[in-house]
This record gives sequence, C-alpha cells and structure tokens, in this order.
Amino acid sequence: MSQPLLLTLEEVAYLLRICPADVMGLLEDGSLVGLPIAGHWRVRSESVIDFLREGLRRENVRAIEKALNDPARWAKALREFPDLMTSIEQEEYSPNSMGAFLKNALKYDETTAEGIQAMGTIVLYHGTGAQDFEIVGSAWEPTEAKRVLFNARRLLIARGCGEAVSLLDSAPFAVFPATNYFNDDFHVLQAELPLPEYEEVRLTQADKRHAAKQLAEAIAESTGPYIRFVAIRLQIADPEDWEVFLCHASEDKAEVARPLYSHLTARGISCWIDEAEIAWGDSIVEKIQHGLSRARYVIVVLSPQLLQKQWAQKELRSALALELASDRNVLLPLLVGDPHALLASLPFLREKRYLTWEGDPTAVERELRTLARRHASRSA
Repeated sequence: MSQPLLLTLEEVAYLLRICPADVMGLLEDGSLVGLPIAGHWRVRSESVIDFLREGLRRENVRAIEKALNDPARWAKALREFPDLMTSIEQEEYSPNSMGAFLKNALKYDETTAEGIQAMGTIVLYHGTGAQDFEIVGSAWEPTEAKRVLFNARRLLIARGCGEAVSLLDSAPFAVFPATNYFNDDFHVLQAELPLPEYEEVRLTQADKRHAAKQLAEAIAESTGPYIRFVAIRLQIADPEDWEVFLCHASEDKAEVARPLYSHLTARGISCWIDEAEIAWGDSIVEKIQHGLSRARYVIVVLSPQLLQKQWAQKELRSALALELASDRNVLLPLLVGDPHALLASLPFLREKRYLTWEGDPTAVERELRTLARRHASRSA
C-alpha cells in the first residue's frame, strides 16, 4: 500500500473477525506491532497484513488489503459515529494522512456507489453477504448453463412465476464464478445487453427485482449453483462495427431503406447505409467490403429493382460467404413484392425464412432482437 493506516483495536478486530481483547493479547505477545497514541493502542495496517501472512490463509491477505483501502467500508463504519464523522469533516489534514483518507472516504456514499455501478452494471438481485462481486473466471459451458436454466425455467412455469420466466427469456444469461473482498465463493447470473435493452432494464429495474429473486432461488432449488447476484451489463459497442448492413437498390431507398435505417438507429441498433458511410472521394468498393465484413447481419431489401443490379449479386455472394465462414445466420431477406417471383432467380435464398416489407420497421426490429438474443446466448 502507498500509505500506511493506523487502526484502532476495534478496527483491527473487525478486520480479523475477533474481539478487541484478543487483539490486545496479540499485541502483548508481539504478534501484532502496535503503539500507544493518546492512551489508545494503534496498529499499523502493515502489521495486520504481516500477521495474516504468518498466521492465516494467504487468500485472506488480498481481502484485508482491499478492505483497508476501500472508502465505501470506511464510510459505512464512520456513519455509525456521527460525532466523530462531524469532527473529521471539520478538521484540516495534511495530504496522504489518515485523516485526509477518512475525510475523502466520507465523500463516498451509497449514491456514489450506485452511480458507479449504474455506469455499467445493474444488479437486479443481491443475496446474503457482501454487496460487491468480481467475476473471476469464464462463463459456464453453454451446454451446462442451458441445462441449469432449462430446469429453473420449468420450475418457474410450474409455480406460475410468469415475470421470472419473462426475465429469463429476455436476456442471454450466463453463469459466472465470482468472489468478493472476503474471498467468498459464489456464482453470478449475468447477461450483457446492447444499449436499448439495457436502458429498458434500467428504467424498469424496480419491477424486475422480485422476478430476479425468484429466478435465483429456482436455479439453486433445481440442483443449480448458489446465485448471489443477478446482474445486467451494458454491452460495449465498437464504432467500426454494425449490427446491420442494408443492401438495397437506390429505387428502394426512400420507401424502405431510409425508414428502416432511421427506426433501427433511433433504437440503438447500428446500421450501415451507403449514404451515411461513403463520403466524397471514398472508394465505394472498399467501403462496401469493410461494412459487410464488420456487420453482424446483412438485410437484403429484395425487390425487382435490386435484381437488376449487378453489384447487388456481388454483395449477396459476399454476405453468403460470411455466413458460411461464421456458421451463423448473416443474410436476412426482406422481400418487397411477390416472393415467388423474387426468389425464382435466387435459388440459394429459397430455403431461408424471409420477411415481407409491410411498411412497418417495428417487425424487422423485433426479429433482429430475437436473433441477437439467440446469438448472444450461444456465444456466452
């Protein structure tokens, strides 16, 4: 640690989970190095850590080091002594002193903690124990996680817990091993969602807390692991990646491509469209190939006008090659016109399920979200 802390007997006892009288005994026999200040014993934090290294499991050393430097723990402890808290807030302390550390700790409150958490993680359920967690390994194998969640889902359905079932189905949850400051071992049920779905959860999280509790309990009851937290994380987007590449003829831009682009983009689904990505002087071929290679899905606005474009055939073949290489759905046909006539000249699209354009981009958005959840679940 950069700056040693001087701890009271009570603080040391709290960290070591023993009573002050026992700590005094450790001081007297030399196990801990202490010094009297104004009639009270103080112990340097290094002494506590040295003692732990000698007498306790090494894993606990990391927990104590974190606890000593965690402003949230100090803030919580100080709030139990209002007079002391007021005194610390009014005093002036030299930089890097214990007083300065405690004064800064008082600025750290639950609102600050929730604000930090809200920047990237929403905790819908928290079981017993400490309120922090840290993922310490990879997610469970998809096959095993699927078995656990399947049995929990059956249990929830049998008990009529519809909201918990909806929560489970709404996000690609995975099971992760986790720990905390005290090296507890437990598991976290966590899903990663793109911004629109994440914001929806954030705004309705109060309504989902009971469902998350039911879900965690159902997992444990159906021979799954103990789930201490159910959490939602924000999926970090890359500005050079797109969810959707819009392949379309210029004749379909005003009636189909632009409305679809505007709707999806407004709902946080990033789209590649030529007029937004190809600037004056850019290589059209390079830009299109870059967009195709970085898109998760290629929506082909299949119309009689598109079939007359030679470049459209090249984009279709490129998208099909990506699909074969990635072993997942990439090419998504959106038909504008008579399906039989449109697919007659494209045999490689006949076996695919297609959507027909009815002028409402909401249906396309809904199908895209279903695909995204399925893809995320398989990738977890």
